[in-house]
Amino acid sequence: MTIRTWPAAKIKRLWRIGFAAEVGLVLLGVAIIALDNAHERRQQEAGAQPAQLPRTALTPQQRDSLARAARALLDSARVRLSEHGDTSTFAFNDSTSVSVVVSNDTIRHVSLSPAAQHALANVLEPPFRALSQVIRTLMWRVLLILGIIYMPIPLTLGGITVYWRATRDHAGPSERADA
Repeated sequence: MTIRTWPAAKIKRLWRIGFAAEVGLVLLGVAIIALDNAHERRQQEAGAQPAQLPRTALTPQQRDSLARAARALLDSARVRLSEHGDTSTFAFNDSTSVSVVVSNDTIRHVSLSPAAQHALANVLEPPFRALSQVIRTLMWRVLLILGIIYMPIPLTLGGITVYWRATRDHAGPSERADA
């Protein structure tokens, strides 16, 4: 029996089977993702929790001692620190500086000099460019895999239906009566 002589009920049954297979593939993918997420969640819960130490207030002597140690460390690295109210400025040379505005133990604003922006861009650009390339490559691979998994069934069914319809429309009345 050729495709052109198939009854419409057989094409309909093929579409139902194809749809069920497609739904099964989607549900299988969802189940695999859910199992993987549950496995990761169990691993995180079983892992050691970071220690939460209570924050104790520093005495003025401890605070001054820490400030002196920090200034000595900055001086040894040839970094000048200037403080004006809630703004601290770190100068590394005449053209490179970073200003930080802090209030209530929260950083409110960070401004970089053009030289500092250029230096930061030179440090951060290569890793972010590589990360962007990796994401782009992975995206295309994921799309290819999804296309391989999910596209053959609808394309095949669509092709069979179009062929069936085209050959059936060109068939003579006697061939249609047989179907």
